[in-house]
Amino acid sequence: MDCDEEVAAMRKEYICRKEYFVSELNKIPGVKVLEPEGAFYAWCKFTNIDNPAGELLEKARVVGVPGNAYGSGYDKYVRFSFASSLDELEEAVTRIKCILR
Repeated sequence: MDCDEEVAAMRKEYICRKEYFVSELNKIPGVKVLEPEGAFYAWCKFTNIDNPAGELLEKARVVGVPGNAYGSGYDKYVRFSFASSLDELEEAVTRIKCILR
């Protein structure tokens, strides 16, 4: 299999998506995103809402995995994938901003 060019292009695309998503979410007051170091997931803490995964799903129609799925003490966290298209990530950020302002 000779797909080095395709792998390099996709890696570059995921880096672009990660940088956009993390940067934009970190601009929202009450949101802190830990810098992803490996996979295409963003671990986000929402300090200004009680049930972030539930409220984001209900009010913004943005899906993330509730942090408490990874253990107790993570109720304020949500795990998002940024493997979606850049257009979908932009829409998710816009929706999140709308309910947190």
